[in-house]
Amino acid sequence: MSTFDLEALAGAMVPVSRAINTALTSAVVDVETACKETLDLPNTPAYQTPRVHLTRAATHHRLSKLGGIDGWSLSTQAGSNTPIHLYRDQNTLRLLHTPNATTVPAPGKNMARQFYYTNTALEGLAVPDAFYVQHNYLLLWRQGFATGEIALRLVRPIGVWKFGMPAKWDISMNLGGPDEDFSSFYFQPSEDEEEFRLPNELEAAEEEIDANVLS
Repeated sequence: MSTFDLEALAGAMVPVSRAINTALTSAVVDVETACKETLDLPNTPAYQTPRVHLTRAATHHRLSKLGGIDGWSLSTQAGSNTPIHLYRDQNTLRLLHTPNATTVPAPGKNMARQFYYTNTALEGLAVPDAFYVQHNYLLLWRQGFATGEIALRLVRPIGVWKFGMPAKWDISMNLGGPDEDFSSFYFQPSEDEEEFRLPNELEAAEEEIDANVLS
């Protein structure tokens, strides 16, 4: 990890994390209001997936109106599921939904997604290579539609894994809210793989959804 400037990475993520957090928070509130008052959809597991889709679309629209976020640009090549992809210099960032604090969506069978997940492990990069190679990040979001609270986690994947298997990554940051002091980012190298745990039915469905979105 000493070959990578984690402080610079944290600084680069501050503006985009705040912007995404703000956009997601307002989108979650608006979606929940629409689901309850207009669509009459109760906040139950059976109706979480449509909420996630609507929230992603609303967030994409909010971010598109910003024009840019301190050097980060929103990809205009949005697919039918309005995926949220941002890029800055050699860094790319893809927003994916996760049902809990530990699940990292698997890449699935799509070769393009698998390629995106296959970063070179930082420990295998020599100075100054680590500063200039392309880095592909996942920004995982989860929400409480009842409370409107958002949680963000930045992950740098370093390989491919199957649904339900341990995720492979070497950087993980839990990001705070839009007004939080980001000077105390938490970095956790994955020297040991995350504990193996088969996803439950809802988690497996969420992973499959986001695998389809990440294209």
